[in-house]
Amino acid sequence: MKFIINKRIIFHEDKSSIELLDDTIEPVMLTATLCRVLSLLVKNNNLLLTREFLLSNGWDEYGKSSSHSNLNNYISMIRKIFNAFGESEIIVTVPRQGFMFSADEVNTVDGESSLSSVSGDLPAPAAEIKWRPAGLVSLVLAAMAILMVTAYPFFDQYQPVKHSEIGKIDLCSVEVLTTSHYVKHTDDELEKVKPLIESAKFNCKVPATIYYFNTKMLVSRAGMNNAISFLSYCPASRLEGVEAQCENAHEIIEKRQL
Repeated sequence: MKFIINKRIIFHEDKSSIELLDDTIEPVMLTATLCRVLSLLVKNNNLLLTREFLLSNGWDEYGKSSSHSNLNNYISMIRKIFNAFGESEIIVTVPRQGFMFSADEVNTVDGESSLSSVSGDLPAPAAEIKWRPAGLVSLVLAAMAILMVTAYPFFDQYQPVKHSEIGKIDLCSVEVLTTSHYVKHTDDELEKVKPLIESAKFNCKVPATIYYFNTKMLVSRAGMNNAISFLSYCPASRLEGVEAQCENAHEIIEKRQL
């Protein structure tokens, strides 16, 4: 579904992008979570949405970890995008309550006014390979999550982990994390990454960096029976001052005990 905001901005909910009607600025690609949050705001134009409502419908219902800090970061990104499009006051913060999208007019692409309140029909979540970790694998995933913060734009106070590019898949640059990886054949590793990208529905038709972690490439794998692959997809920002949000996916292949 497409929404025309104030007769000059087009929000493509189905394509997870937002652009100006006159094409003077390149479209901005949105991650699945960012698209969900913006969709909730746009569909409920001029209505106050509580923080709990946004966290529940933007994160919790899709198995994502939610926090008020995450919500603040996403609202900040949406504000930056609209500010770049000349709509600096379109999101109103109600202290201790929530946020309100305050466009003068929101229409669907066929010209019909959007509903004043839509709590259902939320955009579909980005596909993610899900798994409920336990035991040693939990620790490994936690360690990987710590490594991945270097790709996360809001944690620039950490020292970056070393990584190197092993190749490209369409417009995605694939990089391995940490110096503990041993990559013997980069082409083989890229072939392993491709199905993971397809399963997670990451868009490599736009410039992006994919950070890749695979326990099979570790120099030391002592005590690890399961093969774990972890991807962080970070699309390139198209607007100055607007940082793209990364999306993560992982796959665990359990080794059968003989």
